[in-house]
Amino acid sequence: MAKVSGTSVIEAKNVSYFYGNKSDSGNNGLNKISFSIEENQVIGVIGHTGSGKSTLAQLLNGLIKPTEGQIFLKGKDIWKDFSDIRNVHFKVGLTFQYPEHQLFKDTVYEDIAFGPVNQGLSEEDVNFRVLSAAQFVGLQRDILIKSPFDLSGGEKRRAAIAGIIAMEPEVLILDEPTSGLDMNGRKQILEAISAYHRNQKNTVIFISHIMEDIADMCDKVMILDKGTLAMFDTPTKVFSNTEILKRLGLEVPQITRIMKILYEKLHKSEEIVVKLDDAVKSIIKILDKKRMQ
Repeated sequence: MAKVSGTSVIEAKNVSYFYGNKSDSGNNGLNKISFSIEENQVIGVIGHTGSGKSTLAQLLNGLIKPTEGQIFLKGKDIWKDFSDIRNVHFKVGLTFQYPEHQLFKDTVYEDIAFGPVNQGLSEEDVNFRVLSAAQFVGLQRDILIKSPFDLSGGEKRRAAIAGIIAMEPEVLILDEPTSGLDMNGRKQILEAISAYHRNQKNTVIFISHIMEDIADMCDKVMILDKGTLAMFDTPTKVFSNTEILKRLGLEVPQITRIMKILYEKLHKSEEIVVKLDDAVKSIIKILDKKRMQ
């Protein structure tokens, strides 16, 4: 379990959330979890359906209040002053599992502008935020005048994410942002998230069931299991714990399995490789050694 630090951007201390009666374990959304997330990190969250991933996202965003425990944003308890919870929604932006369901305005521009307008920004600042967010997610300007309901699935997803990005949150939470998209749509979303993180240098919490995306994008990985925090560590350390993953019914990334087979075939000591770039480097190193023999 990660140590809670006073310098973190967002942290949870003994947080529980119960659906219904506390005494009914089947209604337990989260059970006494604690962790600390530092600034400028990309955090992956994995776990089976019902493990508490979406509940955690809503708690961190202030959409729901913990039954027990505290959530801190830059050292301040987000529920200490109930009148300030609206600002938490702006500072911790959340896109839902199907963010296109968040679209409701007449044009894409108006949808992206909704958050900045409600932040009380000037028309000039709103326009700047909208155009910048659209650029981050790869939406062309001609799309901004269209109805969001006329867009493709991937475009809707990017428009919804742009609406959150336009509020310039300190923490961006993405709940299954690539769910239901084809390979091309998924690639566009992931590239948009990476570009946004590189430029804004903020914290991103990325919930996904696709292990390859988690391994490739994230600095640390959190595993939730039946409302508890099973692991919180680097991708290499998390995906090297095959026994824990197997017990929880989770898979390692495909590249990790492929490299494991390769090392076994070559009778080499096994290395844990979780990122495609690292796999390429390892293969090049192996080929170079072969040529020198």
